[in-house]
Amino acid sequence: GQRFLANGTRAGAEFQIGPNDSDFDSQADPSVAMNEAGKFVVAFSNRELNSLALFLEVLSAERRDVQVRAYNADGTAATDVIEVASSTSTIERSPVIGIAANGDFAVSWISDGSPARIMTRRYAADGTAKAEAVQVNDSVSANDRPYMAMATTGKYVVTWERLVDQAPLIGIYARVYGIDGAPVTEQFQVSGPGAGMMERTSVGMAADGSFVVGGQARQQANDGGPVQVRENAAVDDHPPTRPPGATARRVPPPPTRRGPRAAAADTSA
Repeated sequence: GQRFLANGTRAGAEFQIGPNDSDFDSQADPSVAMNEAGKFVVAFSNRELNSLALFLEVLSAERRDVQVRAYNADGTAATDVIEVASSTSTIERSPVIGIAANGDFAVSWISDGSPARIMTRRYAADGTAKAEAVQVNDSVSANDRPYMAMATTGKYVVTWERLVDQAPLIGIYARVYGIDGAPVTEQFQVSGPGAGMMERTSVGMAADGSFVVGGQARQQANDGGPVQVRENAAVDDHPPTRPPGATARRVPPPPTRRGPRAAAADTSA
């Protein structure tokens, strides 16, 4: 990594973030987030391949984990390298990260499998895990290219590409999480009806929890298209129960999680 001052001047020397346990380890897919105080976190994929497997070209012995490290505003390490996700049977890759004003952070990534899953995990500023990793997507379709953004409060949103069985074949989906890590919404489709295939998502979130999602629209399977943007209003962490007869869905914002009373209202509507 390399820190810079506001005028572009280098602040200190380059520094190594990932581990250097052997000559056969390598890191990729870095993602960085910084809060207003200057604290920052870096997530990355760590690839491990032992020398015997490399000599025999047994690449199936490869192990790829998601790791993260937190830093203070002066560039000193606040934590050691933290293993976020590790597996001997799947590849954990493509992490993205967000940080709150108090230094707490969350990581999302892809856990390859059949199908690939989008995962997320939350941490305190000192690197202590706040909970186990949880799955973001609730579908069985293939998922790829996650992105995330976090508000200063710690609320965050994860977006990703999802392959579906019918047109538009590829769409951008999202899910919002509250300060306590509980899902505020189910997964919902960002790209609207008739938008065609949407991919390569990016997202930004304001302090109030409102967010904007960008994506590339594709007109044909192999052709790039124009970039489109969709804005979503803030979603209340604890929305009030809707009265009987209320509309069951609001777009935007995406549908929120509701309690049993709201579900009963929907049934009687």
